[in-house]
Amino acid sequence: MSTPVLLAIIGALTFALSNIFVRRAVLKVADPSVGASISILLAVPFFVLVLAIMGDLGGIAAFSWQSWAWLVAAGILHFVFGRSFYYNLIKMVGANLASVINRFSPIFSVFLGITILGEPLSWRLALGVFLILAGLVAITIPPRKSEDLKIFRIPGKAWLIGFLVGIAWGATPVLIKIGLGGSGSPVAGAFISYLGASVVISGSLLNEDNRTNLTSTKGKALLFFCLAGLLSASAQLMRYVALSMGAASVVQPVFSLNPLFLLLLSFLFNRKLESFGPMVVIGILTVVAGTILLA
Repeated sequence: MSTPVLLAIIGALTFALSNIFVRRAVLKVADPSVGASISILLAVPFFVLVLAIMGDLGGIAAFSWQSWAWLVAAGILHFVFGRSFYYNLIKMVGANLASVINRFSPIFSVFLGITILGEPLSWRLALGVFLILAGLVAITIPPRKSEDLKIFRIPGKAWLIGFLVGIAWGATPVLIKIGLGGSGSPVAGAFISYLGASVVISGSLLNEDNRTNLTSTKGKALLFFCLAGLLSASAQLMRYVALSMGAASVVQPVFSLNPLFLLLLSFLFNRKLESFGPMVVIGILTVVAGTILLA
């Protein structure tokens, strides 16, 4: 197994664990987007610390202004928009279903990797995309027991949000790949992306409602969001390093293995909060099979 693939797998597991905390936190707040803001603001000092330990603070200045532009754009698209949408999606349908509904991202990532970066197309990629789509269809099939129908009724708004998350998270690997340029420090690159996102978040706090939502988040909700933010930052660290070493059409699909890890972790820790119907499990496994083929 190559190093980029191994890093992507570890990152997927870490990201799945962060979603366990997100699921518990979003049930305690009115606006789940506040969790995205907390996680983004926490990530900036986290990456400064990592860069300091590595002795690579100078790597931030090594990027050209064009690379800064690509990496900042990736940060705003992925963290501000994608993560805010995703946290809202988790609150609407739970982490298990949300992890499948946003699977448009590896499909979009493969498409952009082929069309923009010139990465090769193969029968494995085509079959992988088909399996992911089949998994998306599977979760729409409700169980036979009528009393269980409500929990499996996925609103149209959830599909729209999942599609938007897919576009945001599918496009950012390409932006990161261009921004890193094959030579820039991936850790410094991740810091730049988070820094750009934090500037946008800080600007949004000029709005009194947004500021009130953030400052009123306390207790377990704040703790869970902080833990989720640190775990997510760790996952992104591994993702950026993997993208600097491997093809976007390989790294992003492998990173998308997190639904399998999330299914197992949800069963262990959030069993009463999640959906575990037969078609949900089949859908998740089918999506995972598709992502393995994409890798």
